[in-house]
Amino acid sequence: MVGHRSGARVSGSYYDLLGVPVTADQRAIRARYLLLMRRHHPDVNRSPTAHSRAAELNAAFRLLVEPDLRARYDAELAAQRVGSVTARAISLYRGGRSRGRKMLVRPRTSALKSSATRLGLAAVLSVTVLTGWQIQRHLLSSNGAASPPASFDDSHTEARKTVAAVNAATVEEARAMPPVSPASVADGVEAFRRLGASGSLAPAQMFSLQCHENAANLGTWDALDMCAAFDHAAFMRVARDKTASANAGYFIDRHDRAAHLYVPNLSSMDTIALRLDRIRELVTPVPDRRLYARTARVLHTIAKRTWALANAERPGAGPPSAMPASYDF
Repeated sequence: MVGHRSGARVSGSYYDLLGVPVTADQRAIRARYLLLMRRHHPDVNRSPTAHSRAAELNAAFRLLVEPDLRARYDAELAAQRVGSVTARAISLYRGGRSRGRKMLVRPRTSALKSSATRLGLAAVLSVTVLTGWQIQRHLLSSNGAASPPASFDDSHTEARKTVAAVNAATVEEARAMPPVSPASVADGVEAFRRLGASGSLAPAQMFSLQCHENAANLGTWDALDMCAAFDHAAFMRVARDKTASANAGYFIDRHDRAAHLYVPNLSSMDTIALRLDRIRELVTPVPDRRLYARTARVLHTIAKRTWALANAERPGAGPPSAMPASYDF
């Protein structure tokens, strides 16, 4: 960690990961988080490290938007900055003395003056270290009581606890999330089939824009799921027909940024991915099992009659009851 002015970023911290100053408010942090997730989300970025990068951004966002977790995290950063400043002061002091010996030829002084100078410097250094320790103790104290400075192991343990808390919050958020309504998904798919029957995606794009505006105003899960289902149905049409147009580009972009539709309601990208996967399962057409059953019955009938005809024409063939009872298609 390095020292910083008010509003500067702290190198190696969650603020540096998101690229925001330590004084950034939640709106600035959320905007920066959405911008970075648009670049590094595994659905968009095919890099092998995209998943880990998205996980880091998600952990940073979850911690910085929680006031209590952020306050504790800022206290840890302040303690580390105090230790860094103290170590840097010692390093500069020692380096300055070494450079002074190389560059200057000091006149000879008495042993008494030399000892007094060293004692004075030692006293100044002791006061600096003591002041830094007191500041660190004050920053880390929760209710005014003295608390020992955090060690590296304590910081590592605290980081693990923070990550575990974030993961537990993600699981709890997934459990509290209402299930996807098949009726809302069906409404979205049916709306696209009606608007896309002419083959043009222009009416579908206008409907999608209006759908997203209404979903933002209503904020209900059914409205969001309907928009996601409509956009995915349009994306499947684009992927199937390999359409190259401005309207097709709109739905490709909507597909890549589908997760951002749920950011106001869900803070975990893993939870959002689970919901989108369920919607896409409902949108994707499945084979008609009844049609397959009718085809299997027709083929089975043809096979039985062919078998009976072959036995009738073969000399010395047995009765038709000797043919197989069924076929596995």
